[in-house]
Amino acid sequence: MRRFATPLFLVYVLGVLALTIAPDFKPDPTDYWGHEIWVPLQLTPFAVDAPSFLLNVVMFVPFGMLLPLCLPRVGSFWRILACSFAASLGIEVAQLTIDLMVHGHRTADVNDLVANVVGGVLGLGLLRLVRPGRPHSRP
Repeated sequence: MRRFATPLFLVYVLGVLALTIAPDFKPDPTDYWGHEIWVPLQLTPFAVDAPSFLLNVVMFVPFGMLLPLCLPRVGSFWRILACSFAASLGIEVAQLTIDLMVHGHRTADVNDLVANVVGGVLGLGLLRLVRPGRPHSRP
């Protein structure tokens, strides 16, 4: 299983990075008076629309499923929670850095961090439903 999971995980990671890190150079979003309304840092928890939150959850479900298949020692709840947190925090810091350096219209959002961690943990839960026992156990 690991031989298939590792390349799949790498493709997944590249896809997530393409979706989350690439700068967005569309014209600046402005309000009715022409003032820019872009917010590079969102630290207000639960100030997010449901579709955005759910998409971030779904985006990290494969992380929670594939990482334990690639690295069996990461297959515990606390380790996948920590890995999901670290990966998501890395994305959010990169988004903030990109926005501040090149005005790439990326927002570092605490809600994305929460949603991504939830998605990673849900992914581990789904993996355990599909493969009962520890993810690295062999039948």
